Amino acid sequence: MFIMFFFMMIFMLVGGLFTSFESMPPWAQIVSRFNPVSYLIKGMRMVVLKSSTLPYVLPQLGIIAIFGVVLNSLAVWNYRKTSYFFWHNFMRSCNLTHVAAIIV
Repeated sequence: MFIMFFFMMIFMLVGGLFTSFESMPPWAQIVSRFNPVSYLIKGMRMVVLKSSTLPYVLPQLGIIAIFGVVLNSLAVWNYRKTSYFFWHNFMRSCNLTHVAAIIV
């Protein structure tokens, strides 16, 4: 829990929660481009401070959606890889390799 909170605080600080993106040093601006939280914060600022409508916030929502699809695809691919090896080794240890061949 502490590790997650630590990384979330770094993502929020580099994402521009307390300072604007333009006032960051160049290295922080580069890091912020690969931070999905920065696009969420930018979209929230546009809605809350400027009363922006959907067409103006749509680019930020699109980038967040792309981050979501890519990161979730990587997570599913990683889970499939580990769950397949776990299932295969479990069946081999139980001497049920013929059942594993039918299931997989």
